[in-house]
Amino acid sequence: MQKFGFAKIDITPTSPQYLAGYANRTELHTGVADHLYVRVSAFEDALKHQLVIISFDLIGTPEAMSDEIYNRCQEKYGLSRNMIVVNSIHTHCGPMVEEYYYAPSCKVDKQYCQSVIDAAVNAVGMALDDLCEAELRFGMGKLDFGINRRLPKNGEIYMSPNPKGFYLSDVPVLQAKRAGKEDTVLYSISCHPTTRGGLRISADYPGAAAAQFKGNLQFMQGAAGSAKVRSMTEDGTAFKEGDDAWLVKAGRQIVDFLEGFLASSEMADIQLDLAGRILRMDLPMDENKMFTEADLDAFYNFYGGDQYDYVRICTEELRKKLRAGKSKNFCELELRGIRIARNVRFLTISAEITAELAKVMMDAARNGDEKLFLLGYTGFRTDYLPDAKIMQEGGYEGRWAQFLHLMGGLFTPDIDAVMGKAARNVLDI
Repeated sequence: MQKFGFAKIDITPTSPQYLAGYANRTELHTGVADHLYVRVSAFEDALKHQLVIISFDLIGTPEAMSDEIYNRCQEKYGLSRNMIVVNSIHTHCGPMVEEYYYAPSCKVDKQYCQSVIDAAVNAVGMALDDLCEAELRFGMGKLDFGINRRLPKNGEIYMSPNPKGFYLSDVPVLQAKRAGKEDTVLYSISCHPTTRGGLRISADYPGAAAAQFKGNLQFMQGAAGSAKVRSMTEDGTAFKEGDDAWLVKAGRQIVDFLEGFLASSEMADIQLDLAGRILRMDLPMDENKMFTEADLDAFYNFYGGDQYDYVRICTEELRKKLRAGKSKNFCELELRGIRIARNVRFLTISAEITAELAKVMMDAARNGDEKLFLLGYTGFRTDYLPDAKIMQEGGYEGRWAQFLHLMGGLFTPDIDAVMGKAARNVLDI
């Protein structure tokens, strides 16, 4: 007998918070556009193996927060760390839960952070208590919801809509049906939830979809590192903030897609066969591509260091570290391979991975016609992971993000092969 359980707890802050996502936003939040939640889906197969998937309406959970959740769930519920997934939707209008050196005036509310951890652990317990016999169905759909945000122009890569750029349109959909309970649907879209700016709390488009769905809807963020929502100017040449009406429309688009897909022949019954493993690795920098003083000057000028304090602070900090030989010259990663059913597996990674590299990894690890999908922002670290082509092209994901994260240079040019091999290894379950 296979079982499923679900729980959610409101984690909307009741005290003033600084919002995460934009370094030049240094004021406390002024209101709540929509509430934030932690959602937990629990699975148990016929052999009593258990898996929990935790989804936060936050930009991410720092390593320390994730580790406390892993440890407490292991101790309190007997769960294995490799079968606990801590994913965040990556909204840019949620409370800041990690302090940033380039925003020294913005302080994290440690009491709020602890309340979020407690809520997650409690929600896991509630979902496990809710376990009961379930019919499970899975399918892989396609939805062009977002758009590539890397536009080549005058020898540079700008963060602008690029309809010719690669976008990962895969949408995994998992449905749990239980007698006497609301249906629960888990799904993933690989797209930055950055519709809103401003100072109001919001779960962005995942929240708008959940509010319109009949049943429980749990969003899991995928490979969103190089994609944004299609909130653009009329001529399609630039991104712009979306208002409340735009978000309602975006949420409706997602719900309409899900409702249609759930009724389609693409959804098939699955039997849980749970297993998982963890791989920890350090992705090194290229010794021939370490940053120089000239690189720092170029970064400062390109991002307007004379106008923005965070660019100036970042440049100064990295310059000091480079001169002292203490800049970070590797990226720490945790990958998790999970088998859901005989022909359904997924891969999680603790980084902000681009769609391009995600495709490389999935192509390397997929077995035949199995359903395979990838989640980023899991046990989150803020490092960006581009593929080799993006590193050659440059731009934010391929170069400038390394400055903001105080990296010493670019990754090794064999990143595609290295990450493809890592995906195969961790998914060998």
